[in-house]
Amino acid sequence: MKFCTSSPATNEPRRRTMSLLKSVLFTLAIVLLLVVCTLPCASAQSAHRRHTSVDVERNGTSSVRGDLLEARLEARLVTSSPARFAEAVRLACAHRRANAYETLICPPKEMVGKRPTSHTATLIGTTCEPWIQRDTLEVLNHVLHGGMHALEWSTGSSTTWLLPHVASLVSIEHETGWLNDVRSAVTQQWPWLASRWTGVAVPNTKPWPGDGSLEEFRDYVAWPREHGPRQLYDFVSVDGRARSDCLREVLKHGLVSHAHGILMLDNAERAEYREAADLVPTEWLCASFAHRIDETVLWMRCTGGTLCVEAQARIDAELEALNWNGVRGGDTWRRHQARRLAKANANAKAPTDLTPATHRRHESASS
Repeated sequence: MKFCTSSPATNEPRRRTMSLLKSVLFTLAIVLLLVVCTLPCASAQSAHRRHTSVDVERNGTSSVRGDLLEARLEARLVTSSPARFAEAVRLACAHRRANAYETLICPPKEMVGKRPTSHTATLIGTTCEPWIQRDTLEVLNHVLHGGMHALEWSTGSSTTWLLPHVASLVSIEHETGWLNDVRSAVTQQWPWLASRWTGVAVPNTKPWPGDGSLEEFRDYVAWPREHGPRQLYDFVSVDGRARSDCLREVLKHGLVSHAHGILMLDNAERAEYREAADLVPTEWLCASFAHRIDETVLWMRCTGGTLCVEAQARIDAELEALNWNGVRGGDTWRRHQARRLAKANANAKAPTDLTPATHRRHESASS
């Protein structure tokens, strides 16, 4: 009987194949084992990095982020509207100390109105400029821009000066004849600006004593709110009749833009305007310049945030140091400063929490 057996030459390829297969399987097993061991470690490290970054962000310990925030704040302190207002005050004070001033020179045919001989260009705007205090005028020259919409009570050289500075201007005038004279000056000398101007004559309803009041100038005071083309203005000038009532109208109905709008009152030194001027919120920026002839005050609408506080501190420092040739920080600014400090002290003394006994006293008082 014969048995069939494979020869050594036939089994050799099979053994090699099996050996190679075992090597491949062993290698795959090793790789799989490494993958299984590595995944939890990587996941833990990733989670640790995520938690660490969250903790850094929450705790504010990231120096890079802190530097960026500080740089942004510093940039806003330089370029914001409150900062520009404070810088304009600083520049006006610097010029005053140097006996220098900026003025607009125009041909005689473009001059509007007249000035008393005592109202020299070093103290008051010329007939090419608004009839206001010189240093305040310089501040305006640096904060007004072509995107603003303006409102003024009273017309004259202020009208022709404002028109190139703003996008639109509404002027309220009680004397029809004078308004026609101003209109002729605008259309003849500034025809390309006439389209941005709305000049309205609103006569008094009865004869008035002195500056006039709401009784004689009710329509005059209310015209911007009742008939004006806008509800908010970036610049409002109170420089005509019934100024106290015009100022109250502006504040009561919020005619000054929330986006750092500017409010101006001329002849703020007059006692009859003080009560209305002291109604302006203490959070608003305030600066005024005064001398023997005039005080003109500017306010910028502000919320009392960091930008406003920093800007007002800079303004206060400049005006406190100003006393040059009879020019000084105005009394309206000083009263505004005193009211602001009084409010801050009152807030500091107010209780931050109520104990049970205090709470019971408040409840009994309210009942």
